Amino acid sequence: MDAPHASAAGSDELQLALERCRALHSRLAASPDLPRQPALRSLLRLVAAELRFLTSLHSAPPRAAPLSSNLPHLAALHHLLSHPVVRSPSRLAPLPGVDFVCAFRGRSAWALVSASNPARLAWVPSGSLQARIAKEAVVTEGRGEDEVFLPLEDGFGAFLGKMNMGSRELVNLDTTALVAAVSGISNGGVGKLMAVPEAETRAKFKCNYKFVMDQAQSELESPILLELGKVVNGKQCIICETVNSEFKEIVSMCGGPEEKNRAKILLKQLIIVLDSPSTRMMDLPTTRKLAMKNKIVFGTGDHWRAPTLTANMGFVRAVSQSGMPLLTIEHRPRALIGL
Repeated sequence: MDAPHASAAGSDELQLALERCRALHSRLAASPDLPRQPALRSLLRLVAAELRFLTSLHSAPPRAAPLSSNLPHLAALHHLLSHPVVRSPSRLAPLPGVDFVCAFRGRSAWALVSASNPARLAWVPSGSLQARIAKEAVVTEGRGEDEVFLPLEDGFGAFLGKMNMGSRELVNLDTTALVAAVSGISNGGVGKLMAVPEAETRAKFKCNYKFVMDQAQSELESPILLELGKVVNGKQCIICETVNSEFKEIVSMCGGPEEKNRAKILLKQLIIVLDSPSTRMMDLPTTRKLAMKNKIVFGTGDHWRAPTLTANMGFVRAVSQSGMPLLTIEHRPRALIGL
């Protein structure tokens, strides 16, 4: 990679790290658990220090070397501290080699966030409670970055667990992908949907009845979260501000309680970046098939050199017909069912 390209890549990497760090700082500062959890207060101070460090790099001369940051570890700590099965966490680093002590599924546990395999940790004796916690809860074979995988019993949890907030490989999610991830159809609701009398279902979905029922049949044949999980596996998932706003609005209007809850959990695992569509995307004429909103969403992925995961193939075909190559990954559509 020549010097100009190296500098550009370094600038993009730093900008993304700043976006992630600001988002993490905001989530921590707004947490209702902050006053009563010393671990979160300590983590907030560490994230604030990391944000100052990254900000100082922003005004420094362009770098050729990869960015070295504590952010992946801090983000992993936040993911773990926020998980519902982790209760009453202590202050950070109460013991050597331990990030915090907590109650895990009703049992005392030592928590360590690491990119190492549990077998490589010298302090973990075979068969001990620490070993079981390390293997079951928080330590995983990494990819050179800190990762956290917790037991979640359903496909949605497994889907979230495949994301890696520390990865330099990105995938841009559009609104259709977010809806597919949290939809009741994708998350075990097909049986409930099929159990509702047909007349009631037709009245609920009206002209979309066949569209929704076809999706239910598709889900029975091939669960979509397995498909989506393969796309996000080991990658950092980003969404732009436009997608964030549109998704929240759709879930608020159409989502059921469980769909709304999954939406909140999902958004915590994503990096929200500014609407920053690439110049070449914005240079395309705005038409009915090339709507401005979609140009912003797909163009932001193009700006970050990230493929966009989408079911909006009409827009993808329109861009293709314009002669402009665009990185996209198609997924099957899913709708919110409000159950």
